[in-house]
Amino acid sequence: MRKRSIMILGAGLLQIPAIRTAKEMNCRTLVVDGDPNAIGKLEADVFEPVDLKDLEGLVHTARKWRKRYGLDGVFTAGTDFSSSVAYVAEALNLPGIPYQTALDASHKARMRKRFFACGVPSPAFCEVGMADLPDLRDNVPRFPLVVKPVDNMGARGVVRVDAWDELTSQIQESLRYSRSGRVVVEEFIEGHEFSLDALVFKGHMQICGIADRHIRFAPHFVEVGHTIPSSAPLEVQQEVVETFKAGIRALGIDPGAAKGDIFYSPGKGGVVGEIAARLSGGYMSGWTYPYSSGVNLTEGALRIALGEDPGDRTPKLSYTAAERALISIPGKVVGIEGVEEALKIPELKDVFLRVKPGDSVVFPTNNVEKCGNVIAAAEERSKAVQAAEEGVSTILIRLDPMNSNTEQFLFSPDWMDGRSYFPMDSSLMGQLRSLPWDTVEQEKDGKGEGGRRGSFILGRNCPIPVLAYPYSLFPDTLAGWSYLTLPQLIERLGALANRWKNAPWLGRWIPGALFWYVVFRGGLQGVVWMLDRCSTYTTLESLQEKVREWALAIGY
Repeated sequence: MRKRSIMILGAGLLQIPAIRTAKEMNCRTLVVDGDPNAIGKLEADVFEPVDLKDLEGLVHTARKWRKRYGLDGVFTAGTDFSSSVAYVAEALNLPGIPYQTALDASHKARMRKRFFACGVPSPAFCEVGMADLPDLRDNVPRFPLVVKPVDNMGARGVVRVDAWDELTSQIQESLRYSRSGRVVVEEFIEGHEFSLDALVFKGHMQICGIADRHIRFAPHFVEVGHTIPSSAPLEVQQEVVETFKAGIRALGIDPGAAKGDIFYSPGKGGVVGEIAARLSGGYMSGWTYPYSSGVNLTEGALRIALGEDPGDRTPKLSYTAAERALISIPGKVVGIEGVEEALKIPELKDVFLRVKPGDSVVFPTNNVEKCGNVIAAAEERSKAVQAAEEGVSTILIRLDPMNSNTEQFLFSPDWMDGRSYFPMDSSLMGQLRSLPWDTVEQEKDGKGEGGRRGSFILGRNCPIPVLAYPYSLFPDTLAGWSYLTLPQLIERLGALANRWKNAPWLGRWIPGALFWYVVFRGGLQGVVWMLDRCSTYTTLESLQEKVREWALAIGY
């Protein structure tokens, strides 16, 4: 009996569950990726570097493989190339949706038109290119608006716009991320957002997971994690599911997999954000849904791609799985600490790093600029969430102290731009201005008193004085993007203090408002960078010259 073969588009981390599952199904895995060194290359039975946008190149490779191995299906998950899958399937008469249907599910303007034609709730919109900019006022919906490329994923180039004077420039920025040179300008939907997966075969839809999406960093839409199953009221989940199903029917996804981003708006009910003709990325279909349900969702999707019934994917477990992202301020990575410690957390399942020493990192404006992800699972929801957040807080991405991008971020005059670890506002800055920016420690008098009065000490083995700030007045439950509250951050910093035991300034110089400003602006990562940078100055005079420059930069 001939061994079945399946062509898998993509050999990245998010496609590895598909490659492994196909092997478990006794299928030969024929894998293509534009990156000749893709991480999943070694997992494949046969690999060939082919650009996933090169439709004819993909068809040529598929035909070559069919002659040699036979070919029973073509598949992808977690990429934005479901239309490439459909093109190959149609050209070789393999199972799948029509190419035009896949284009409708890949192009946001075409998608919206299908929804409107079928009465599926979705945002009002217009499609725009550079030539349409002079006539914008005649076409756009009411503010606030969202601008997004018609043909990209991962929230690349997606931004909220609240006023006319921002719109043209944001459209131009978003166009940089569009392969076709088109964007949609659509109404902003206020409400909770959910991720869903579905398997569709001969008119039957199985909903395979509904997760709460956690979105931050407006005006961008960065998913800092998701938690599955959703904690929303059952009636809300039911409406979201029905909206998703209506969107799938409108697009005509059958047979295949579907991934939905669906809103629940108090004023509108369920509203389709987007639906793609593939399984979800973001670790949901390959990791968090299997952890929470005990079901291999990818196997069902692969069976559909082979022309088979996906089988019953009803959950066998009732766990909660939580995924959370590793966020970094800008800079150059010199080290990543705490991964082994994080993996000792009992409920933590995975740590996925996207960066390594030597890489440049940015503060994310989309979902591909994050530095990594952790995943936890437990029977109790609170334990899963706590473990995921503890995993993130345990990992420290240490940055090059001489990198100007980090310095510019921390000491930019735009310190109220919404990217601060703890909220920065004029009230907080007023409190900081009541402290000296820094001070030189005075010689102790006969009673043993000196410049440490009014300060507290970081670290036990290596005491580092810091001018006191009444941080007890700051909410001790408020946490930043690494899930450390202010008391936890200070405790963690104290545990790291020994690394500065040979700093030239230790015992002579005390950071005051400087210290607290960087804590609030850049969290633990920022203040570690600041102390590392200060340790590069060999004289007190050169150090103080630099810190005065920082003070002036933020208008202190």
